[in-house]
Amino acid sequence: YFRPRVSIQDFLFLSFITRLLIQHTKQHTTVVTNISAPDLAEAKIVLTTVNVGPGTSGSETVTMADGSMDVEAPNSAPPSRNRDAGLARQHRYACYNCTFWIVALGVLLLCILLPISFSDLEYYQMGFKKRKTTSVVQVENGVYEAGRYWFGPDYSFKKYQADVHGVYFDQLGVFSSGGDSSVGLEFYLDIFFTYTLDITELEILHDEMEATYKNVVESRAKDGLKNEAIYVEFEQFFEQRTYLEDRLRSALDIRLRPLHVKLQQFHIGRIKIPNEVSEKQLESIVQNELNAEELFKQDAQLERDRTSVEVNKINLEADRISRLASSEALFIVEKANAEALQIRRTAQSAGLGQLYKNLNFTDAEHKASFDYIRTLMNHKSASLHVTFLENDGVVQTNSANSK
Repeated sequence: YFRPRVSIQDFLFLSFITRLLIQHTKQHTTVVTNISAPDLAEAKIVLTTVNVGPGTSGSETVTMADGSMDVEAPNSAPPSRNRDAGLARQHRYACYNCTFWIVALGVLLLCILLPISFSDLEYYQMGFKKRKTTSVVQVENGVYEAGRYWFGPDYSFKKYQADVHGVYFDQLGVFSSGGDSSVGLEFYLDIFFTYTLDITELEILHDEMEATYKNVVESRAKDGLKNEAIYVEFEQFFEQRTYLEDRLRSALDIRLRPLHVKLQQFHIGRIKIPNEVSEKQLESIVQNELNAEELFKQDAQLERDRTSVEVNKINLEADRISRLASSEALFIVEKANAEALQIRRTAQSAGLGQLYKNLNFTDAEHKASFDYIRTLMNHKSASLHVTFLENDGVVQTNSANSK
């Protein structure tokens, strides 16, 4: 929208137009000058008319002495009539000049006062009506939002920011929870949050803080964040950022409510640990890792020993089972051999009895000789030869093993 303003250029332009009008008026004005005596009989009246327009340019001189008159003019006229006409023109043009200056001054004042009678609020502003001369803020008229208002030249606005206010804390120092005995370790947070003014409570905010509300909000926000951070564990600042952000946001919202503002956004940026604290933490973590490594080594050795015991136990059990199985197998074999020998001897005895019966061996000496010969034949290292005479008297020798 168009916003009226009175600048230096506008003021110079109006002055130039006014000067042109004045010059134009002077070009058509008749001035009566040089009255030599108060008595008309001895007076010499010079009527000078200047006309620069398209026409003639010159002067009219009327000389009166002893009742005689010498008039130099384009058109001669009676002296009294010319004098009255000149005086009338003089008064008329004087009135014109006065009227022109009054009108020009009024226009100039109008051009100056009219724009400054408007007061504007931008789209990001709101405020109360304020009187310039007394600096009194009229909060009873309520809060004015963005727009253009005509209050007169003596009024303006006490303006407040209607959109969000941004606050950024760079490396805000806080302490973590250290248990029941201490406050814990110190570190730094980068925090950014936005808030807006509560338009329904803007009058109370103006009465309590006015222009200092930004500093008060920042101071209260720092106190609220520091007081809440001491209840959060050190590890939670790095491992549970969502929980940390929700907790600090709730604490900040509660802290800012009495200041008649509304918290909009809240973000936690970088979390920085001081060098000395980080070195101590690093040493502690390294020592913990070394302790864990030693514990793992001990656990590994213990597991190896346990494994060796289990392996030895299994080997012993396998050896026991193997020896037991071998013993049982040997027992079974020996038992089987004994049973086989017994069966064989029983069968042999039965067979010999049958053989003796079939061969009609009744003499014990013959039975013993046959048994002896059979024993020799069954011996592994024995070599037996039998000789006998043929019918023709030839001796033949045969191995006992040959058929």
